[in-house]
Amino acid sequence: MAYAAYRYPPGNRPAATAAAAGAGTYKVLTVVIPIADCYRFRNRISQLRNVGIVRCVPRANARASLETSASHAVMHVRLPSDGYASVLHCVIGHVRHGTVGRLEDWGDYLGRIGAGDAE
Repeated sequence: MAYAAYRYPPGNRPAATAAAAGAGTYKVLTVVIPIADCYRFRNRISQLRNVGIVRCVPRANARASLETSASHAVMHVRLPSDGYASVLHCVIGHVRHGTVGRLEDWGDYLGRIGAGDAE
């Protein structure tokens, strides 16, 4: 799986009003899943309405073996405010050993990664 992070280059950051426009309507959920389950999870997430993967960061484990699938990927899933249950159902149903992390507002997420100024 390739590293995918969507970030604006220096000088091309969106205005604070654009970043805050979706702040109340969308959330970002952090999910850690084994690399072996990424393809199945991404396909299932793509079928949900208004839900998508914003960022996927592979984390290789030096002690990992093919049998244990100990290498993981951290996925940041953008979802509507009322879409938490459907994404959680997808994680539980399609990922063998996943970890559900923090749920944060879209504006806070953009501010944390430096892609926009959240108000």
